Amino acid sequence: MARTQWLTHTQTGSGNNWEVDGFIYAPNESLEKNKVSTLTQVKIVDGSYSYVSPEVKFNYEPITMTFLAIEASDEFTSTINDYIDNQTYLKIVDHLGGEMEGIFTSIKEVWLSGLVDCYDYQVTFMRIA
Repeated sequence: MARTQWLTHTQTGSGNNWEVDGFIYAPNESLEKNKVSTLTQVKIVDGSYSYVSPEVKFNYEPITMTFLAIEASDEFTSTINDYIDNQTYLKIVDHLGGEMEGIFTSIKEVWLSGLVDCYDYQVTFMRIA
């Protein structure tokens, strides 16, 4: 079965220098990309509210990606494990040209009962930009 792939870049040196690293599969299930404001509500003396905007205006929530029916012999898992082990800072370019920067922080393997060498994986990507 052919899978859609996303291009990965690794950061080289400091700053905005990127080197093409390869490809990872696109997730097989819906993907939520959340951005959350850090605006804080403060009650002032007269009982009304004011809003304070800190220096960091927003945070990106972690993304959980699900990859279905990956064969045990596939290099996908070793690639993700290497990224986690080395805390590799990545830029991922999706199939529509959208970019996400961050690091993979976890991988969860689920063996599919009845299939000898097939697994589902849930991977967490901590999005920085």
